[in-house]
Formats: sequence, C-alpha cells, structure tokens
Amino acid sequence: MYVVIRESSFAHFLTENIRLVLEHAPGAARRVSFCTDDVVASDVLDRGHLDNMVRMAADAGVDPMTAIQVATVNGAEAYRVDRMVGSISPGRYADICFAEDLEDFRVSMVMAGGQVVARDGEMAIDLEPPSRDGLLTGPFRMAPAAADDFAVPTGLPDGPVEVLAIGVTDQIFVRKRRDVVLQAAGGRVGPDIGNDVALVSVVERYGRNSNRPTAFVAGFGLRSGAPATSSAPDDNNIVVIGTSPEDMAAAVNHLATHGGGQMVVDGGAVVEFLPLPIGGIVSDLDPADMLAEEEKLDRAAKALG
Repeated sequence: MYVVIRESSFAHFLTENIRLVLEHAPGAARRVSFCTDDVVASDVLDRGHLDNMVRMAADAGVDPMTAIQVATVNGAEAYRVDRMVGSISPGRYADICFAEDLEDFRVSMVMAGGQVVARDGEMAIDLEPPSRDGLLTGPFRMAPAAADDFAVPTGLPDGPVEVLAIGVTDQIFVRKRRDVVLQAAGGRVGPDIGNDVALVSVVERYGRNSNRPTAFVAGFGLRSGAPATSSAPDDNNIVVIGTSPEDMAAAVNHLATHGGGQMVVDGGAVVEFLPLPIGGIVSDLDPADMLAEEEKLDRAAKALG
C-alpha cells in the first residue's frame, strides 16, 4: 500500500494527514508521497507547489530529509518510474532542485535534463507550447444545449412541492441533504433564488449519450447568472450552476463551441471566460497570466453572489 497526501487549493489535508508519518506509522514513511492535485496558479505563485508541502511537513515536525524523500523518490517508487526519476543517481534524468536550507526549503535553481531551466524564481529558458493534436482541441462533440434541458419536470399539481436539494458545506468533499419547498407550475419545478436554491447540472460533453441531469443545489448564494466549467474532475464533463435554464444553456453552449474553459454568464451575456483549450481542462498560459485570468473569473463569480 502507498499513501498519497494531498494539499490542494481547496482541500487542506496535509496538516492532519502528515500525522501518519509523525505518530501513527513513522516506520512507513517510505510508503508516503505528496500529491500535486488541484493547485491553482495563484497558489503556485504565492505558496509554491511540492516545495510548499515539504516546508509544511518540516514545520509539522517531519525530519526535513524525510519530507524531501516524500516529495521525490517515494512517489517515483510508487509509480514504478524510479529507474528514471526521483533520485540523483546514474541512469536517471538530471532533474535537480537546489535549495540552501533543507528546513526552509526554498528552491533557488532548477535543472531539467541537465539544463538550468529556472533561477531565483524566474524561468531561464523560453517555453514554446507544442502543437496540439485535433483530438485534444476544438469544439466539443455534443449537441447544443437548450433551456428545456435544464428544466426539472414534475407530475405534481401546481403549488408547493417538497424537494431534495444538495446542500453545499465549507468542506470541499462534504455534501449534505437539504429538504426545501419549491413551487411547481406548468409541470415544472423552478429554483428559489431568494432562499438560495439554484439549479445544477452535469452535461455529458463527449457525444456518448447526451445526458443532462438537472437537480437543485443550496448554499452557493447565487443571485443571478450561471457559472460553468469543463474542468471538473474526474470525468471533466461540463458542470453548470444557475438561476435560470436560459443562462445555463448559454454557458454550456459557449464552453462547447470554444473547446472548454471556465466562465460566468449573466442575463444571457458572457461576463468572463477563461479558455482551457487543451482537452477542455488545460491552458498554455504563463502562470502569471493565468493568475490574472483566475482573479477576473473569481470577481465575476462573486459579483453573482
């Protein structure tokens, strides 16, 4: 068994889980590695990436050499690629980080394949994006969305109906049941924005089955519009939350037409759009440019509530 410890921008688990190495199974430290999952550009630029996890582990009391080991050779061994990477030894790629202080692990220089590629926080080489295969780019192979796709039907008579909604909490992986009373009219149940109950859908975007199930979600504080994303682990279908089916359809169709991204629609108009053209999940933007785009997207989403 190998254990991977995560410290993402949204799931802050390292401080608790590093106790595995400190208290529960210190002899198993060689079976523990760090996870690179879901760290946004703003955090990479501000806090760092795996180097930040090394510092956090050392601050928690892990021996600095053990923390570095967890960030390097342990992961390589777990994925059985340690014959190529993970340690500075004959036959491996010469990928090396230089740090002056092992306890306050700040990388001053980086070599990749024996070449200095970064120094003092700046790239030392120019990075040119490779050409992308058509299978990875371009519009999504899906039928356009219509507002009716995001209407919730009911056979109940007009009036109040009891509905099960998804209750969002402050903990990223915790969802709770929330029972709400919504209004049925004309064979449909609508959201209740005044009581913080919006619509949510996961739209199949690979052209396999065109599934577009729609439900209700509570706790986002959304007052208008629809944020949507095609970067949505693990299947990376389109996830859209909205106050109206019309805005949800507009957001989904914009993402599909432009090959993916993250965006905010309000009143049928695109307020902000961050293209993620590679598979609908990745961009070639420089990290500093990505930070600026993320901040614009955040401001647009927060303006909706």
